Amino acid sequence: LWVSGWGAHDELFGLETIPTTVADEIRATYGDYPAPINCDTHGTAPGDIATFLDQVHSAIETGTELTCDMLQRDEWDLFMQVFIESHCVGHQCWHLHDESHPNFDPGLRERVGNPLESVYTALDRALGRVLEKAGDATVMVLSPHGMASYRGADLLLTEILVRLGAANRPAPGPPPSLARRLRLAVSRARKALPDPINQAIKRARSGSEHQFERPRLRFDLSTSKCFPVPNARSVSGIRLNLQGREPTGVLAPGTEVDSFCEQLTADLLEIVDGRTGEPLVSRVHRTAELYEGPRLDALPDILVEWSPTSTGTTAYGPNPGAIVTAVSPKIGSLEASNGYIRTGDHVPDGWFTVVGPGLGTGEIVESTAVTDIYPTLCALMGVEPGDVDGQSIDLKS
Repeated sequence: LWVSGWGAHDELFGLETIPTTVADEIRATYGDYPAPINCDTHGTAPGDIATFLDQVHSAIETGTELTCDMLQRDEWDLFMQVFIESHCVGHQCWHLHDESHPNFDPGLRERVGNPLESVYTALDRALGRVLEKAGDATVMVLSPHGMASYRGADLLLTEILVRLGAANRPAPGPPPSLARRLRLAVSRARKALPDPINQAIKRARSGSEHQFERPRLRFDLSTSKCFPVPNARSVSGIRLNLQGREPTGVLAPGTEVDSFCEQLTADLLEIVDGRTGEPLVSRVHRTAELYEGPRLDALPDILVEWSPTSTGTTAYGPNPGAIVTAVSPKIGSLEASNGYIRTGDHVPDGWFTVVGPGLGTGEIVESTAVTDIYPTLCALMGVEPGDVDGQSIDLKS
């Protein structure tokens, strides 16, 4: 039995099940997922936040009932279930959890409470109900990463690379077509509408399918040495314009690449956060020094880890904490205002716990790799993990 897409963060394909008839049963018994498929589409008014939280709690309750139903359908060797609600509420409501966040609103906090606390409490109750149905089972609970305040200056990276001479903008092209001008006019008109109306339009457009947009060409790839690629906002990705790999590669592999990366790293680390006077970039990584494998070229070549200073957002009204300023001798002074609706973002460190018959007495393992989770699960089930990078954690000592 397999169920996918009933409540999934960044859900792409809709509800799918094996056997396929189970999807109709789920729709008939439990309906659609109660919370927004795209959790970025809720409004920002106090009533919108309260409605969003009601939907999240309803999703936990309904998802728990669905999980318990599936759990009782078979004698399971392995049963896996994902609650996404902690992820969504972390992204959307961190500013109501963290009192140091630039967008912290004590009045709204008093009205809706601490959303993270209430959602995690509801998830704890949900887990208890699932464990009652599971009986005498070995249970692993896993959070693959953590959450913290939104941070970073990803919105400035394009202009930073241009000013450093690492990337070049394309030459002006022909005037936009009539269709393009009409789209721009509609976009400008929408920006003038009140926020609740804009949020309603976003919700209507999101539907049940992920929205994809064709990216605009922002660099002259025949002369740029590198260019940003989508990765994350707290850790930005840069791809090198390599000869032999990119259609119009500029950098020659080897000494030229190493020299460029060394200089770019030094230039990025020199940038100061105008809000604090501290470095804006914490670390710069060559991806090949962190990872290996045949698909390494599919990853960004350089990872820019931004400083952990909290960044506010204008999505919740004018806020000086939303203005990010980058300063260095090479780039001068750059400034941009963050309007992204999320106030929380990912941090690398997660956690997991395992309980069950025959296991140890609860020793805390301070640090382990995410690649160790799969072989540990295989060891618990008595099966070989195959050729994998991680190794099983000793849970019985």
